[in-house]
Amino acid sequence: MVSTKNDVYKRDKILAKLENKQGKTDKILKTSAKLYMSSSGIAKIDEYKIEQAKRWDGLHGVITNIYDNGIVEIFNRYSNLWRIEEAFRINKHNLGMRPIYHYKPERIKTHIAICYMAFAILKLIQYQTQLTQPRYTINNILDVMLSVQSSIYVHRRTQDKYKIPGCMSHFATALYRAFGLKRSREITIYQN
Repeated sequence: MVSTKNDVYKRDKILAKLENKQGKTDKILKTSAKLYMSSSGIAKIDEYKIEQAKRWDGLHGVITNIYDNGIVEIFNRYSNLWRIEEAFRINKHNLGMRPIYHYKPERIKTHIAICYMAFAILKLIQYQTQLTQPRYTINNILDVMLSVQSSIYVHRRTQDKYKIPGCMSHFATALYRAFGLKRSREITIYQN
């Protein structure tokens, strides 16, 4: 349930912005369309619309075209929309799904398929991790795994390359443990 005070605060903030626009021929804030009326391009605050908006303070409504399901099922579906929004956000920002460097359709489709597979693997990692470490989000997992590094040292005389594992954080160790993995701490010969 949305707080009545929160609704009043948001409306008052919008009305304060509209006060400055009143009487001018300007593009009014589109988010406040229900609170103003524009006749012949001149902005004017509509008191009737404000009174109508006040009637909904503290209430939350869902409009749907699904009539077969009960109210509880509709609200359950609505409450899970955040999962879809989270998936789009992760795909767009973390995985760079927007194929801005590809122009051929087959390359765009391939790029999106790779991002989708990476997302599926990330969700599997998150699920497996949350069985033992429930506070991990995908951003946490990515940050922790990117911090797991090794250094490559080159011997001056022989030019042999050696891989030396760096220190792992407590969180990285917990992620490895969630998958039954143990990171080797031994120095090994590095081969390209």
